[in-house]
Amino acid sequence: MICPICKSNNTDLLLDYGQYPYFTVPVKKSDKKKLLTEYNNNQLFGELKYATCKDCAHVYINEIPDQKIIDDLYSNYYSYPSPLKKEFEPTRDLSFINYFKKFIHPICSANNLSNLLEIGCFDGFVLKNFSQIGYAVTGCDPSDGAVIGQNFGINIRKEFFDPRLFLNDGITFDIVITRHLIEHMADPKKFIFEIESILEPTGLLIIETPNVQDYVTRGSLGVFSLQHITLFSISSLRFLLGECGFRIHTFIDEGDNLIIVAKKGREKVNHSLFFEGYSEVFRSFQIVVRQRKKRILQMLQNYSANDKTICIWGAGGAGLAALTLCGIPSSEINYFIDSDSKKWGMAYLSYSIPIISPKEALKKNPGLIIITSMYYQTIQKAIKEMGFKSSLLTIYPTVFFERA
Repeated sequence: MICPICKSNNTDLLLDYGQYPYFTVPVKKSDKKKLLTEYNNNQLFGELKYATCKDCAHVYINEIPDQKIIDDLYSNYYSYPSPLKKEFEPTRDLSFINYFKKFIHPICSANNLSNLLEIGCFDGFVLKNFSQIGYAVTGCDPSDGAVIGQNFGINIRKEFFDPRLFLNDGITFDIVITRHLIEHMADPKKFIFEIESILEPTGLLIIETPNVQDYVTRGSLGVFSLQHITLFSISSLRFLLGECGFRIHTFIDEGDNLIIVAKKGREKVNHSLFFEGYSEVFRSFQIVVRQRKKRILQMLQNYSANDKTICIWGAGGAGLAALTLCGIPSSEINYFIDSDSKKWGMAYLSYSIPIISPKEALKKNPGLIIITSMYYQTIQKAIKEMGFKSSLLTIYPTVFFERA
């Protein structure tokens, strides 16, 4: 296997799960019936198998998933709470906004950079904040989030990104932002070149993406899905940007998350810059994963043996990953809890586990709540404020148990 980023053949298999569902979010029950009729069972699953490059610490899926199904998912069924409508506390978005204001905004002001595009902006919450500090903002997103943003007066195109949308009208940008999108790209090099074509010579490219090096180090499986085709370390992202005519100006490593600010300009990149200890991390990955799974199942057994109710808080991709990659038996889960009212009464294509509101769950008095979401701190706080008397098992970013 050849690394698609640095072209090294010093690669090996990292994860081989087998068949995994394309739809990692729940859908309306009427849509579930429609999808199960439209697609046969084989089409709804793909091979979840990843290789890793031991030189640049890049991780990539072995076989490119069916893009037609993934495009259908994002365009028609992707459900996400709207921070503009105050449906949840957008911790990650707010963290990015604060970082931008503190470190990137001064650079933009000093260089008169004001025309900004965000690719994959959902409802435009970040754009709304940037427009309030003087930026001329544009968004591009294929989901219904674009309509929400438009209703708030934000300039968002409801479509997949294509540079010709702008180049045909002679439009270029001083700043292009892409947050948690590049990992979904089958051809990230082509994607960066497309961004380069609409970016002014003195402009900034800002990328936010999961830090796969951190996930591999911790043995955490939450980042792996058919939607995540290519997973970057700072090393592999530096190499990719260098190949596309960019150099990293600054970056922040938040552990499981990377934010990179890049400028046009060649940067000579070689393997001496890369993370030298990655080979050891790779060797221990499978061991750490087995240890995490064993610990999770040991904690579940006590509640299962005593006929206590077990539920998962978070009916999204992380909740599905808990049932699949983490090996939690679906037969042990009584229901999902989610604060997003749009998900109540929905269902995963692969499971028939009910999805209910926190208020309804409180009446049921569950014995154990498994928290799978990256917003685990917000969820833990909400659970305690609502008065739940449940034990808590948090599995992201580390496995942590808190007895009631």
